[in-house]
Amino acid sequence: MTSIKVGLNHLQHKQDTAKPFVEHIDEIRRRLLYIVAAIGLTTGFSYFHRNQLIAFLLWPIGKEKLYYGTPVGAMSFTFEICFLSGVMLASPVSLYHLWRFLEPAVPGKFQPQLSIWILASTLLALLGAAYGYAVSLPATLLVSEYFQNENLTPLLSASEYLTFVTRYILAFSLFFQLPLLILFTSLTGIVTRKDLIGYQRHSLVASCVVGAVLTPTPDLINQLLLAIPLFLLYEISLLGVVLSERISEKKKMT
Repeated sequence: MTSIKVGLNHLQHKQDTAKPFVEHIDEIRRRLLYIVAAIGLTTGFSYFHRNQLIAFLLWPIGKEKLYYGTPVGAMSFTFEICFLSGVMLASPVSLYHLWRFLEPAVPGKFQPQLSIWILASTLLALLGAAYGYAVSLPATLLVSEYFQNENLTPLLSASEYLTFVTRYILAFSLFFQLPLLILFTSLTGIVTRKDLIGYQRHSLVASCVVGAVLTPTPDLINQLLLAIPLFLLYEISLLGVVLSERISEKKKMT
């Protein structure tokens, strides 16, 4: 009888441990369905405004036209734009469900901080995308026109142009995460305020090097359009580290 009871208790324990796992899988599936539904709705909304989206995407190249080399090129280009727009419009819903899924695993005292970090990361990404699209990308395309002549005329492919623009904007969105990265390294003790102050001159040189390497054109203007924001982001990061250290010092004194 004792062995039977032990076996039943062991079986019950396995069932109890398996239940949370099944519940997590169900929650993941449910939240993914919400995200997919949101992306589907926003993609459909974007499709009804596809002409405005295409005009917005083509604004940096002015009156230039795009061409496609496959029978379904126009349809693929339109669907890709609508889908990308749908993903961006549905990003608040995606972030909300991601946060709700991770929330139980985050200690209560860290939940407000994590939500602030997610919000700050989103705002910096939007700011980087806006800067890349409205400032740096038109300058890059303007400089490239300087090299055109009667023997070198552009024939812009729709798919290649879309890939170039999305990668360009995504790169600036990632670059603008620099303040959060530096602030995180400071909070974890990897670097200190003194280290960041000592690296200011190095950050200026590094920003110029990154601007020279990553810009698609070799001209100085486009290199500075990337180097200057990177250096300013470093200075903003330094200011954030100083403020966070002062706040932590005041909390310790109280």
